[in-house]
Amino acid sequence: LAALSPTNPFCSPAYGDAMHALGWKPWALTVLDGGAIVAGCFAFMRSGLLYRTVEVPSLPSPLRPHEKTWWSGLLKFCKHQGVRSLTVSGYGSSNVSIPPAVTTAISSRREYVVDLETSDLEERFWERHRALIAQARDACIAVRCAQGLEASRRHVAMARKVGWITEGLETTAPNSLTPSISEAIVRKEAGMLLQAVQDGNLMASVLVLTARRGAYVHSIGITAKGVARGAPHLLIAHLAQDCRRRHMKSLNLGEADESNPWLETFNAGFGAHQRSVLSARLGFGPVAPRKLGTALRFFRQSPLGFVRHVFGRVERYVAYSAEPQEIAPPDHVTGVTLEKLSDTRLVELC
Repeated sequence: LAALSPTNPFCSPAYGDAMHALGWKPWALTVLDGGAIVAGCFAFMRSGLLYRTVEVPSLPSPLRPHEKTWWSGLLKFCKHQGVRSLTVSGYGSSNVSIPPAVTTAISSRREYVVDLETSDLEERFWERHRALIAQARDACIAVRCAQGLEASRRHVAMARKVGWITEGLETTAPNSLTPSISEAIVRKEAGMLLQAVQDGNLMASVLVLTARRGAYVHSIGITAKGVARGAPHLLIAHLAQDCRRRHMKSLNLGEADESNPWLETFNAGFGAHQRSVLSARLGFGPVAPRKLGTALRFFRQSPLGFVRHVFGRVERYVAYSAEPQEIAPPDHVTGVTLEKLSDTRLVELC
């Protein structure tokens, strides 16, 4: 599988080992032609009392002309194994499709991919990104590799500030992140955890999946000070140059869309091109046992999260208000004017 997709970390043996360490049973689903493997990918299975789920995080690429054979084989495999739920995605894959005959419940997102084989890598970064990277270098922000559960806990806490990490069931998708997932990826050498540090203070971190010829940003963690000083920008620039020295062809910055404008702008600013990511979920068998199995799995993985999801939680806010006429006018500063910025200008400043 790794030889078929050398730029895709989701097809590396180390990634399979990491998922196995987290309780997933890995399967290699392949298409043979004349005894040779012509297409394939990993599928991961997890079973419980009332559930058995299979996840395919990265669909095979390319599948044509074996698309019909592969999808037919996948569905037969799930029915033979008594699978209740199947999730398929195209993380890290290119030119994948999900036939409408399989399911019409298909969602689409975007990944941002940096071409590492270009001669003007950093020149393609947006001007604002280059300025922040230079600022971080001038501030002596250092980049280091980290490992261990404590480093993973800190990364997860900072990654939640980006707003892309989902709460709930632990899955194989990049937007599912726990300290155990991060630690397993690093321990099984499926990737690495990089940190940006200034004077002993952690400014930003990035968890990266690696393959022989490519890398995938699983998640990025930030702090307010780190963003202001260009720490996450420096991390990605350092990572891109490091991957380039290791003769990798591409760096996938992961997915982002309009629901997270900061991450979307952050990824686009590295001169990355967009690529569509398709996902779909299929259910097998009666609905009631599947829902009960999902609920039990959620409770087993996160009892507190399950209780919050079912019963909700109380959140308390403090609101401040004032009459407009009672607010004093701002001090006059010579040479300074107030100006409404357009959406285009705001994106450029980001």
